[in-house]
Amino acid sequence: GKLEQVIPRARLPHEILEKELKRIEDMGVRFVTGSRVDADGFQRLRRESDAVIVATGGHIPRVFPWPGHERIVAGIDFLKAINKGENPRVGRNVIVIGCGNAGMDAAAGAYAMGAESVTCIEALGGKLLWPVMTKEITDGGLITADGTLISGDMVIITIGESPDLGYLPEGVRKFRDWVIPGADMSLLENVFAAGDVIKPGLLADAIGTGIKA
Repeated sequence: GKLEQVIPRARLPHEILEKELKRIEDMGVRFVTGSRVDADGFQRLRRESDAVIVATGGHIPRVFPWPGHERIVAGIDFLKAINKGENPRVGRNVIVIGCGNAGMDAAAGAYAMGAESVTCIEALGGKLLWPVMTKEITDGGLITADGTLISGDMVIITIGESPDLGYLPEGVRKFRDWVIPGADMSLLENVFAAGDVIKPGLLADAIGTGIKA
């Protein structure tokens, strides 16, 4: 998940993550990677298992349909490319929309990939520019609601992600893009939920719901 794919190695050294995964594997957990689950595959898992926990996380980036939004780079995709060692190309002057943990990771990643300057903005508060409401993305950068141009040749957005739940059957309660589990974290008979499929949150939140499930 995001521990491997998204969180920068500087914040979570890979050797520590691998050690923890090995510890879990030694407890008897079997990891099956590279296996995409569709609706049929999910039903097969239900038939073959005593219980199924849905913990696929949130990997669909949220992007508002501003004019020029097609120029935006999704922060989650940018961070994944860095962790894969792909060394994604960046502009000289990078703008990051969103100033939370992911925004700071994207800003640091942009510098690491060669950006000369990074400007972080957010509607509810930002380290460098606050408050900022985005109106449009152009070749020259980002235009705010009051018409100010924030110059930049690359715009990264980090305002959250939603889960891909297309494999779940009808009957699962949802609020917008997220599932609504019962008090015991159940979605269906012998199907439970944990982590970002319920709501966006921190790693500690995901672990907490996993314990409950």
